[in-house]
Amino acid sequence: MVEDFELPLELPLASCKTHGTSFELPVPISARLDKLVGRVRTEGRIHRRELISALILCSTEEPVKLASYIRKFRSARVRDAGLHETSDAKVVHLSKHRPGPRKAPTG
Repeated sequence: MVEDFELPLELPLASCKTHGTSFELPVPISARLDKLVGRVRTEGRIHRRELISALILCSTEEPVKLASYIRKFRSARVRDAGLHETSDAKVVHLSKHRPGPRKAPTG
């Protein structure tokens, strides 16, 4: 059953009730998400869902541009995820993660 509800337009998005979304990411994209979250540590503890929400919020609504993003993703290779250390690398080694929150890197 779907419930209707109203939200004040000035309510901060970060304080809104969440809606569970279940989707899977390719492992290299998930690793890239972790890498991007690590790059904004100056903002305090950042959750993967916050970065995903921010990217969706700031994304274009232009259908042509969105379609180009989808085409780019569909043709992208693991190399395009930007996880390799050197440009001549042939493979990338990724750590396996259990479901749930990631531990913040130390150092």
